[in-house]
Amino acid sequence: MVEKFPIISVCIITYKRPVMLRILLDSLAVQTIYSQLMVEIIVVDNDAEGTAELIVKDFIAQDYDLTVVYEIEPVQGIPQARNHAVRLARGAFIAFIDDDEKADERWLEALYQCITQYQADAVFGPVEPVLPSSCPAWLRKGKFYDRPHHKNGSVVDVGRTGNALVEKSWFDRFENPFDTTLRFVGGSDSDFFARILEAGAKLHWAEHAVVYEFVTPERLTIKWLVMRAFRGGQGYARRHVEKLNFVGKTIHLLYRFTLACFALMMVVLLFPFGFHQSIRWLRKVFSNVGQFSAFLPFRYEEYKRSNYQ
Repeated sequence: MVEKFPIISVCIITYKRPVMLRILLDSLAVQTIYSQLMVEIIVVDNDAEGTAELIVKDFIAQDYDLTVVYEIEPVQGIPQARNHAVRLARGAFIAFIDDDEKADERWLEALYQCITQYQADAVFGPVEPVLPSSCPAWLRKGKFYDRPHHKNGSVVDVGRTGNALVEKSWFDRFENPFDTTLRFVGGSDSDFFARILEAGAKLHWAEHAVVYEFVTPERLTIKWLVMRAFRGGQGYARRHVEKLNFVGKTIHLLYRFTLACFALMMVVLLFPFGFHQSIRWLRKVFSNVGQFSAFLPFRYEEYKRSNYQ
């Protein structure tokens, strides 16, 4: 008998999130695309102790008639786990979704329709935040966890793996598609998509492919917001600014210093108009500081040890 290979491989990497992982898997069990295409689900556990194994086994026992693969990546690091998942994938397309998300039932169908309709190499969809009841009012008002929306089919120039579908051939070009030197720093997904964009890949937006992200309590802090902005600034500088010559780097540093000073002034001036307004500008301060700190040896390792959540 000839073995049938999946058209889409859904890749999930997980680390000590059993409850949210089960919510995600249950949302994948009811995807509308299964009546049209063969799909496999790949779960790579980045916990050497295999804490996700029982969740995956219980899901398989529900007999959803789905191919589910589970393996452990003992070397801790997001790119290590992502590369492991890609190596296991057999589909012509690879979908990514995070272990703190759940998918709309038309998620995969909408991604696949978009990538085929627009003959794209990769497509990305919206991630809607789900805030806990404990979320402070100023955080809700500030909409800090909201992400951009675009017209369906729009060309985009950035990408991340929280909601994506990619032609597998782009991963086959690299021994390790996701840069393992970024194991605790983060941003290996945006780095990968920046590289394939430079190589000619066409990236598009799938507006109807919606997933929902559960914002965990440890992210409901000023520290998390500003350090995420700082890390984003460092990542941007690493990808774009380090390629500049001495003059270009000097101009960039002066520009970012000026923006950081202006943003700091706005933090003070806007405080009477709402705490969330000040925090929005404080994030801009940290983002710009992150950009010129990228030229120093220091790297903020957001996902190291207990921060790897």
